[in-house]
Amino acid sequence: MCPVDNKKTDTRKVQQVGLSTLVVSLPRDWTKEVGLKRGDVVTFKKEEDGSLRILSGTEREKTELMMCIIDADLCKEPRLLTRIITANYILGRDTIQVSWKGEPHPEHLEEIRSAVKHLTGLGIVEQTLNHVTLHNFIDPTKYSLYDMLRRIYVIFSSMLTIAIQALIKQKSELAIEVSRMEDEVDQFYWLIIRQIVLSSRNKAIAEKVGIENPLHVLGNRVVAKDLEEMADCAEDIAKETLKIIESGYKPSNEIMEGIKKMNSSVQGISEKSLEAFFDSDLKKANEIIEEVRSFVEIENDLVETILTHVDDLRAALSLRSIVRDLVQIAEYCRVISGVTIDRAVEQPDKICRFEKEEKKK
Repeated sequence: MCPVDNKKTDTRKVQQVGLSTLVVSLPRDWTKEVGLKRGDVVTFKKEEDGSLRILSGTEREKTELMMCIIDADLCKEPRLLTRIITANYILGRDTIQVSWKGEPHPEHLEEIRSAVKHLTGLGIVEQTLNHVTLHNFIDPTKYSLYDMLRRIYVIFSSMLTIAIQALIKQKSELAIEVSRMEDEVDQFYWLIIRQIVLSSRNKAIAEKVGIENPLHVLGNRVVAKDLEEMADCAEDIAKETLKIIESGYKPSNEIMEGIKKMNSSVQGISEKSLEAFFDSDLKKANEIIEEVRSFVEIENDLVETILTHVDDLRAALSLRSIVRDLVQIAEYCRVISGVTIDRAVEQPDKICRFEKEEKKK
């Protein structure tokens, strides 16, 4: 076995043994690194591009138990501890311990509880005077990534419907319910991001959660983020609705009809954008992008009506914000449609086919 420079491509000649067997030697440095000895087994996996991947031993998932310890005393900035816990969760670390010297700070305990609330599968397994230990109990491969994307869309669509109904019917309880639903979206979102990060490092996980092509990892993250942002917009609409209800102002029929019409268009666009994404429908995605472009004119007309006819400044600002959120949702759908078009042209079809290009002499 010959040594190999990890920084360079190692080229070796294929040799023939017997009448039909072809062999090639393994790099010595690699065999030492993985502990491979004479008589051991190696596994060959054929990749989509035709290359072979060599694994030491039989193919099985090897897990290394490791606990991440966070020093809470060094996390004095607001919500820093929550974000560090979230980052470790996303990176696939199943056991996270938050420690400190002396008595725990109430702010730190609140941040830990906030993280547990929003991160699916993460729970407190131990709490002492000096530390809190968190552990993730969810297998990242238990759920299909695309099923969870669909679930986020269904929740978002319900949130938007309820938020607009709260505005129409002037019901605070409906608007409050939207914020509760947004917590569920966050749980699905962070689990999806965890899946995506783990999938980028482990092809076996990617296959189990439904990611067949490594190129789709980035696009899936964009779609997940856009869906989460769409849910945030629906929550913002609910919050602005609460402000309008509290002000005692009741929007005119003309303004409400304009908002209802825009909402109906946004609901249709969002539904079609997800259908196009899951079906890799290039034409439907293009139609959505063109449809979103017309929203600028609709937005300007509705905002002009609001600024002209609403005397209550607080209500006018809230109505303007609602219109802006609806337009923003449409913009996120436009981005999702862009991802769909990129994905649709990966394989040849009637519209886009591939031919070998002859080299010019």
